[in-house]
Amino acid sequence: MVTLKEIAKAVGVSTATVSRVLNFDTSLSVAPHKRQAIIETAEAMNYATPRPARTPTSRA
Repeated sequence: MVTLKEIAKAVGVSTATVSRVLNFDTSLSVAPHKRQAIIETAEAMNYATPRPARTPTSRA
């Protein structure tokens, strides 16, 4: 499984930047070519967002 750290290293940015780009954070100021490079690298490495944790169920 590919991690944000691996994508960040391949593109030359921080893991925070990768996370924010992949989560479509509109407040992030990043050059369009870097944004595109992050997205393309994530796709090329078959990055898949982690599944959310299961919600604990109550046992009554």
